[in-house]
Amino acid sequence: MPIPNVSLYETLTGRFSNGLAIDQASEHEQLLLSVLGTLQRLFASRQGALAHVPGFGLPDLGRMLDAQPAARQRLCQALSDAVLAAEPRVLNAKATPLAQSIPGQLSLELTLELADGRCQAVSAAFTAHSPVVLAALCDHGMQGPAGRPR
Repeated sequence: MPIPNVSLYETLTGRFSNGLAIDQASEHEQLLLSVLGTLQRLFASRQGALAHVPGFGLPDLGRMLDAQPAARQRLCQALSDAVLAAEPRVLNAKATPLAQSIPGQLSLELTLELADGRCQAVSAAFTAHSPVVLAALCDHGMQGPAGRPR
């Protein structure tokens, strides 16, 4: 059975989390917008906060948002693991820390291999007291992270 482009919630409401109607997006855009919505909810949640889905979310970021390289690497690994556990339409995920340009903000680039075979770069900016900001950067073309042709 193929993996759907949109989630059950989006199917029922007819809209993505940003308010755009499903039928206003192409199939590839539907998949990307739906995955980004799931990632937004995932990154805004903390593990253990939802009793019925205890593994959903990220670990406590308070200890991970310091400037130490080892802490940033742990966060990148935690992010990649959380994405792969929560989103079946992502086949591979790799988080890479970006240079810190704003004090107190951790910026990352996520490279995602989507179920439709495309690779997508997404930026994520984490701060202690505001929501995570996600933005799709670019489609990496026709080669996945493992170098498999599509």
